Amino acid sequence: MLWYVLENERGLGFAKLLKENNIDYSFFQSDKDTYVFKKTKDDFIVIANYDVIQDLISKNHFLSKGVFFDNDNFSVKSWNDNRKKQMLNHDGDLVFVNQVEENIKSYVDFFYRPFINNKIFEAGIYSFNAFKEILITLKENNINFFYQSPIKNIIKEYRACFINGKIVDLVVYKNWVQEDDLSLEWSVEKIIYQALEKGWLPNKNCIMDIARLNNGSVKIIEFNSINCCDLSILNLQNINDALNV
Repeated sequence: MLWYVLENERGLGFAKLLKENNIDYSFFQSDKDTYVFKKTKDDFIVIANYDVIQDLISKNHFLSKGVFFDNDNFSVKSWNDNRKKQMLNHDGDLVFVNQVEENIKSYVDFFYRPFINNKIFEAGIYSFNAFKEILITLKENNINFFYQSPIKNIIKEYRACFINGKIVDLVVYKNWVQEDDLSLEWSVEKIIYQALEKGWLPNKNCIMDIARLNNGSVKIIEFNSINCCDLSILNLQNINDALNV
C-alpha cells in the first residue's frame, strides 16, 4: 500500500510518522489545477486537505481511486438517518443562515457544526456572539445552512478507525475524567465495539469519533474521512496492514 501525501506543512509532519513506521509513501504536489506525483502503485491511499480531496473527486482524477469520501454520506443528515439515536447530536436542528436571528436565542450557548462535513468551520460550542464571525464566513462561501444542537456533558472522547468495515484501532482522543478502575475503562471499550462496530458507515474506510457521557451512555459524535482526518494518534501500522488485506 502506497500513501500519497500532499506536500504541505501538515503532510511533511505526517510523512515523518509514516517513515517511522516503515510505511511506503510518496509526496504529491498541487499546482493550481494539476497534481504532480513521482511514484505509482496499484493500491494506494491519499492524504490531503478537504479542498484537494473534493477536487480529486470532482475531476475523477487518477488519485481519486485512493479517496474514501463523498458529500452525501459524510453529512449530518445521513448520519442521523442511518444511525439515529446512536448519534450524539441527533436531537439538533438544521438552521438557515438567513433565518438565524429567528432560530437562535442570543443568551443560549449551542453546539454548532457544518451540515456537510466540509470543515468550513470547527464544530464546537459557541455563544451566539462568538458564532457571528462564522456566519460571515458561511455567507461569503454561499453556504445557506448549518446544524445546531443542545450541549452534552462529555467526559471522554475516543477515535476509532474502520478499515473494510471493521475497527482496526481505538484510542482515547480527549479525556476530562481520570478513571481509578482500569477494568471499567476496558469494559467501556468493549461496549463501544459491541454497540457501534455493527451498523451503517459512510464508507467502509472511515474515522468514527465517539463520546462517553457523564450518564454512562456511549454516542457517536461524527464520522470523518480517513483521507483528511488527523490519524497521528492512531496506530498507522495497524491501518496500513488492514488496507493491504
